[in-house]
Amino acid sequence: MSEEKPTIALVIDDEVQIRRLLRLTLEANGYKVYEAATGQDGLLEAAQRRPEVVVLDLGLPDLDGVTVLNGCANGAVCPCWCCPCATATRTKSPRWTTARTTT
Repeated sequence: MSEEKPTIALVIDDEVQIRRLLRLTLEANGYKVYEAATGQDGLLEAAQRRPEVVVLDLGLPDLDGVTVLNGCANGAVCPCWCCPCATATRTKSPRWTTARTTT
């Protein structure tokens, strides 16, 4: 009986806490997880690892996430589709404001 290969996931986010949370969650669900803290490192990891799933922060420090997404798609690294998710922070006012968008 052969063992099934785990699905490879790549998490590209500059915030270590988010990478850690996503790693724990994905690994608990059977994924093999690789990480990158910058867009450039993410493109290198994507080319080397050939992930089937990429979780991408659109607000990276070196490249914007759309550039990284286009790099993955143009290099045919993996099938790409985008599902933006917003995170929020509390300001002095009682209203919640969007701080950054991650994918």
